[in-house]
Amino acid sequence: MVQVLIGIIILAVILYGSVFIFQRFTTRKIRNVREQVNVLKQLPLGQDIEAGHQMSLTGQSLTAFNALVDEYQQVNEKTFDDLDHLIDQVLFDVRGINFVKTNRERHQAEALLTEASDHFDHVRSGLAELKKVDGEHRAAVARLEKKYQDLRKVLLSQNLSFEPSIDRLEQNLADLEAQFDEFTTLSQQGDHVAAQKVLDTLTSGTTALENLIETIPPLYADLKTGFNEQLMDISDGYQQMTADNYVFGNLDLPGQINRVRSEIQMATKQLTNLDLAAVSAANHNIEVQIDDLYSVLETEVTARPAAESQQNELHDFLTHAERQNHALQVELDRLSQSYVLSQGEIEEAQGLGGRLRQVTEQIRHEDNALTSHTDSYSNIVSRQREYLQILTDIEAQQRTINDGVKNLGQDEKNARKRFQQFDNQMHTLKRQIEALNLPGLPHDYLDYFYVVSDEVDKLGRDLSQTQINMEEISKQLIMIQADLGTLNEKSHDLRDSALLAEQLLQYANRYRNANEQMATASQRAQRLFDHDFKYADALEIMASALDTVEPGAYQRIENNYYGNSTTTDSTDK
Repeated sequence: MVQVLIGIIILAVILYGSVFIFQRFTTRKIRNVREQVNVLKQLPLGQDIEAGHQMSLTGQSLTAFNALVDEYQQVNEKTFDDLDHLIDQVLFDVRGINFVKTNRERHQAEALLTEASDHFDHVRSGLAELKKVDGEHRAAVARLEKKYQDLRKVLLSQNLSFEPSIDRLEQNLADLEAQFDEFTTLSQQGDHVAAQKVLDTLTSGTTALENLIETIPPLYADLKTGFNEQLMDISDGYQQMTADNYVFGNLDLPGQINRVRSEIQMATKQLTNLDLAAVSAANHNIEVQIDDLYSVLETEVTARPAAESQQNELHDFLTHAERQNHALQVELDRLSQSYVLSQGEIEEAQGLGGRLRQVTEQIRHEDNALTSHTDSYSNIVSRQREYLQILTDIEAQQRTINDGVKNLGQDEKNARKRFQQFDNQMHTLKRQIEALNLPGLPHDYLDYFYVVSDEVDKLGRDLSQTQINMEEISKQLIMIQADLGTLNEKSHDLRDSALLAEQLLQYANRYRNANEQMATASQRAQRLFDHDFKYADALEIMASALDTVEPGAYQRIENNYYGNSTTTDSTDK
């Protein structure tokens, strides 16, 4: 019994200790929460938000600021009240025994504290960022104000550079000043959305005015002085050149100068309306026209010495070409006494002489144009180049004619030498054939021999003419060379066939009495040899018959013949 009582006492002590510990722990935790809540309440976020209302926020920055204010007010007006209520509830409940409820309320209080702390951190960092943006915004506005103030100074100090456009530019500047005043008023009133719209318009307007002020002076400078000075320079140059006997043909240069001046006036009026695209295009067009006018003057100045120099060159060239033509016609006349000129060389040379007479008249015309100043130097130079090209072509054609006939004498000598060679070859072939002591010659061989002989004789007769046609002679030389080569082959074939046939007939005598077939073949071959002069046919019959009686005999005889024949030919040569 005593032990049970002791156990109950111990358990009671443990329970009391646990309750005491829980109460002390919870009380300490919740009081810590209250201290942190008080710290949050002491933060100067309210002052920061009040300062934010003084910032000139617009657009998304203003939206972000309003969101931060709502977030702050939610914590300050709602979350803190909830926390105070939970803290008081926990401190009351901790004295009881509902440990679960007390512990849950403590955790809720800690969670709300964390949430409030996070929101305050977010609000504090957001306000710092907005303050930075506000500073940048104020700096941008200050820069913008300085920019259009600088523009005002430029317009006031350099108004002569904008003379046609100054009224419109000053009006634009006045509009910008009115917009800036409106922007300032709206910002002070806190109407940030409206102020942002005005600021956007003000920014684009200032940029546009800045571009105008930068672009107009060089455009106006060209229109006011640059182009006019150049036109004056061109006009003075034109008058001086006209006094120096320069001619510009149908070109109305003063009229073109006046037209350019009219375009300058029109572009200046466009500049009054700030139509810079039209003015830029007009200035470019005027610049191109002025460059063209300068080019006209420069072309004539450059052409004058060229015309004078080329005229002398033309006279020298013409004199040389006329001498060349005269010498060519004399040479052609001399050659025509001995040779047939079949390519129309004389007529062509005479035609070139006629063209030279035409060029002579044209060059005289250019002489008159230079001395009487009836045409521009550039036109004269252009025609001179045409005449120089004509003379160049004439001289080239005359050289071609001369090159075609200058070797006629040498060609004749070569032709006579080759004729003598052909004639000697014909006599040599004739002696060689006669030396064979054949009973006769085949008709086809004789016909070809006489044809080649007649060709050689005709060549000799043509070379003996008073006027030699070297073109025809050249054709005959080529033909005779080919035909004589063929005749040589036919002569060698005739000799070889006849001599081999004789050897085979002699060799076959040993078989004639003993072999009837050989006897018949020999009789037939002998008849072809003695009466028909068909030596190749006789050779073929004997070769076939002999190979039947004694295989290999013909090949042996033929090899021996051609071996001795080659040696003999080498010795003859």
